[in-house]
Amino acid sequence: SQPPPSSSSPSSHPLSTQSQPTFTSAPLLSTPSEQQPQPQQSLPPQPQSQSQSQPPQQPQNQSQQHQLFALLQQNDHLKSKLEQQEREWSLKLQQEREIWSNQLESEKMMAEGEGEEERKRREEAEEEVERVTKELSHLKREFQQQRDQQLGQSDEWGEEKQRLTSQIEQLQRENTHSELTINSLHTELAQVEKERTTLQNANENLTKNLEKTSQALQETTQTLHLRDEELTRALNHHTSVVQRMQVLLDAQEGRHMEDGNVKSQVFSENESLRELLEVRDRREERLLVKLEEKDKVIMSLKGVVERGEGKG
Repeated sequence: SQPPPSSSSPSSHPLSTQSQPTFTSAPLLSTPSEQQPQPQQSLPPQPQSQSQSQPPQQPQNQSQQHQLFALLQQNDHLKSKLEQQEREWSLKLQQEREIWSNQLESEKMMAEGEGEEERKRREEAEEEVERVTKELSHLKREFQQQRDQQLGQSDEWGEEKQRLTSQIEQLQRENTHSELTINSLHTELAQVEKERTTLQNANENLTKNLEKTSQALQETTQTLHLRDEELTRALNHHTSVVQRMQVLLDAQEGRHMEDGNVKSQVFSENESLRELLEVRDRREERLLVKLEEKDKVIMSLKGVVERGEGKG
């Protein structure tokens, strides 16, 4: 008789009710390790025949008998263990079948109660699938038409793309030129700003110098005016002296004047008067020259100020 179904490792068959819901109690196939004792069961007659024909090999036959006996004991142990596992599996399988049967029964009852609602949902789902299928077919046709149209316009698009690329390159070149022009203008503007600052500083300096020059010319004019007044007073004094001398000369006109002192006094007074007049003339000439120079300086400063304001 064959041994009951077992595995090579008795402890390697944990029962899982979730992973083996369809387990049956049909006999299992034996593994090679379980089939090893069977050919050895027919070995005992061989040592007996060998012992009859060859008595010197009796110790070796006894050792083989011990090994066979040990294997038979191990086989019996495995058989009992497998029978126990089979009983446990049968019991748990029966429990699992009851659980599954109850669950299927409850699901069947729920399905019968919800059959109408499920049918409605199924019909709605079928209608939705049909609608989506129609829309998908319509979208496919539109896509095909658009693709055909795009393929027909590919040449035109290529030319348009080339034209736009040329325009973009032209705009990039113009942009680069504009940037260079802007940079140049910024440089020129900075230079003009620098020159404007320089002219503004020069204008301020010229204005200060003009004020100083005007003040100095005003002081010089006042000084010359005072000198002119002094010369006028001196001239008036000498004129009065000459007039007095002329009166004396007129009084003595009918007589010969032998008094040399009076003549020398009159001559010296005339010389002094002449020198004073020459000094006055020279001072007046210098005053006129200074006034002309003053006017030139003022006009020059005004021109510089006007040019500076125009550039600013």
